[in-house]
Amino acid sequence: MRHHSFRHRLRRPSRVCSLLTCTALFAIVGAITLRAAVSVSPDIQYYFGTGPGEGLSVSPNGKFIMVSSPATDAAGLLFTSSVPHLVHSPLAREPFNLVHQIDLHALGYGESTDVGILPSGLFGLTVVRAAPGAPFNGVLAIRGNEIRQSIPIPQAPDGMKISPDGKYAVVAVEKGGEIRIYDLEGGAGQIQLVAIVSKAALQAHFVGVPNPVNALEPEAVGISYDSSFALVTLQDCSSVAGLSLDAVTLGQQQGLAPEVIGAQALKKVVHLPYGFVGNNGALFGVEPDGVGISPDGSFAVLAHEANNRAKHLQGISVLDLRNGIENMTAKSYSIFSLDPSLLANTGLAAAPMVAPGDPYPTAANRLPRLDPASAEIVHRGGQTVACVVIERYDASSAQTSASSNNENRGSLLLLDAGQALDGVFSKLERVPLGVSGARLEVIDSAQGGRWIFVSISNGGADRGTLARVELLTQ
Repeated sequence: MRHHSFRHRLRRPSRVCSLLTCTALFAIVGAITLRAAVSVSPDIQYYFGTGPGEGLSVSPNGKFIMVSSPATDAAGLLFTSSVPHLVHSPLAREPFNLVHQIDLHALGYGESTDVGILPSGLFGLTVVRAAPGAPFNGVLAIRGNEIRQSIPIPQAPDGMKISPDGKYAVVAVEKGGEIRIYDLEGGAGQIQLVAIVSKAALQAHFVGVPNPVNALEPEAVGISYDSSFALVTLQDCSSVAGLSLDAVTLGQQQGLAPEVIGAQALKKVVHLPYGFVGNNGALFGVEPDGVGISPDGSFAVLAHEANNRAKHLQGISVLDLRNGIENMTAKSYSIFSLDPSLLANTGLAAAPMVAPGDPYPTAANRLPRLDPASAEIVHRGGQTVACVVIERYDASSAQTSASSNNENRGSLLLLDAGQALDGVFSKLERVPLGVSGARLEVIDSAQGGRWIFVSISNGGADRGTLARVELLTQ
């Protein structure tokens, strides 16, 4: 495999310098004086695999990397998924070494949507969903070039995360509307289902809210650094579920059934802003995708996409976890207030802000499609940094009419998040990744936030499968 190092122009860090007048929907973003303890290395390293990068998992020491690499035919139906296993040598001239690559298509499996590697690196998991001619939905335990265990799931899963202590895997079963938790302590071949958070249990938290319960599709998973709780985004109904993994352990000790343990583990569902009129008259909400939890467990950041009919809803939400997941609350922020440079060539000083049910703001048609996809929070150089992956930059017709010089690829937005719970952020840097048209997906980090990894969902070959960014300290 070929590896290359690209350089980007390192700009002086900027900060959010405008206070936006907001409705009850979005909180006000404050500005602070930038503490430039962290900067981005100009050397961006890429791994050039044979296919794109979708799911991504990196061991805490940064040595082992797994990638889910699903590719489709021209009709977008036939998946030829593989799972590359890499050894990462950070300071080597060629930092990525491919050691294994399992061809799931050759083994009769469909789309690989996510992966997880144990902290020990002894084995990993990949989530697989059915495709034409490949009916299996479930999780595969992989060691080397071998599949050690095949764990079926009734309906198509999506995101997954392994707890930092290596004890549990939490799987978001998108099409089943449920969440499944597996005990990994027996090792590959002895993985057991221990908890099911059922669709009915989740639906019980949707009483008296406008968020549509019929759109219940668990999407992505985040787990706290101390492995005590998990957050699972419910994308299409603009919500996020909080699960106690301590409650799962207790339920196991008591010998309870998986459905009972799941019901006890589900502590709260937080509902994010919903009910905004799109440019087609339909109602939309923010669409939470990836989630990152702060190292101290006090807050989390959700990266939320938005329907192309309501691009003004793109942004992040901050969950306040200081009083536990049972009492967590959320505030949402526009991505354009966090980084006004994203408004280039729109003719707008700020993205339009409206309340649920208000008429659609036609100025939103001028906004680019960005789709913030994932988030990671690290503590580096005495600074708490929120790393938000912006999947793409698709300029609007207004932007292309105004200029032929628009951004055209995804980027990594780095924010000083030390006062995130007060609604205060500072932009440290935003780094475009990949080639023109690149779409970014999942983020992970290693060695205390020194290394940041981002998968490229339409990459592969010369377009790159994943990117690595180094956060420098002064």
